[in-house]
Amino acid sequence: MEAALKALEGRFDVARVTFVADAAMLSKDNQQMLQNKGLPYILGYRMKSAPAAVKANILSPEGRQPWAGHGSEEATEKGWYKVIDQEGARVIVTWSPTRARNDAHKRDKAIEKLHKKLKRSRKPGSFSSRGYGRFLAFPDSGDVTLDDAKIKAAAQWDGLHAIVVHGADELEAQDVIARYHQLWEIEACFRTNKHDLKIRPIYHWSPRRVRAHIAICYMAFCCLQHLRKHLDLLGHPMSPARIRNELNALQLSILRHKGTPDRYGMPSHATVDARRILTCVGLTWNEAPFKIPPGRTRKTGQTKA
Repeated sequence: MEAALKALEGRFDVARVTFVADAAMLSKDNQQMLQNKGLPYILGYRMKSAPAAVKANILSPEGRQPWAGHGSEEATEKGWYKVIDQEGARVIVTWSPTRARNDAHKRDKAIEKLHKKLKRSRKPGSFSSRGYGRFLAFPDSGDVTLDDAKIKAAAQWDGLHAIVVHGADELEAQDVIARYHQLWEIEACFRTNKHDLKIRPIYHWSPRRVRAHIAICYMAFCCLQHLRKHLDLLGHPMSPARIRNELNALQLSILRHKGTPDRYGMPSHATVDARRILTCVGLTWNEAPFKIPPGRTRKTGQTKA
């Protein structure tokens, strides 16, 4: 990371850098290096691996602040946050009701699967204590059972998420959280490049073709992001997969008359979203059949009528 940082400083006139990453992205050595250089960072925080005093503070209702105002029941339903001081850094804990419901739903589904597995067998050798298997009790002798105490302890963390901030003392808690949320946007861009645009895996066999493939995918990504931004401004936000599916559904069938060399174009039906995408780039889609002017013909892909 130190070498990458020097390279960035050499290329750009950067006045201030704030590193934002998930908990697993920066090692302790890199964190110490950033502290030694006086560079602030915002990282995901492993709550369950924290010291006992910090974990107790996270679960304690003391110090919780609703997102909108104070003492508002409606604001508390939308979530809350609290700030915990820890060794020169701030741990900012957030709770979201949506995240809490999602966590509880995942755990309930896992417990349901464990119930089915317990009906088939209660042999300790057929179970694992990792993952959701941590909700099981493994006695020295006897059958494996569900441990209600472990399930109740896990439920305490539903909806909770924490980040640790070192430096950036001028930023309020909500500003820090907003910067951390930008990390999700970057990760969404990586997913778009990898899955929707298939930038990898790469099956080309020469460096020149690999570079060309990446360049084409990156240009497609730029066009896609540009299109998404304009759709957002028009009040029609769409995901990359939705845009791709809508455009793939637009087809033109070419029909050739049996008795004459005449050819006719038959446009497919365009959905409302497809028309919005085309309008966004200044195009229209006419579903009326039309006669294709004489010219060069292709033998493939034609259907006789």
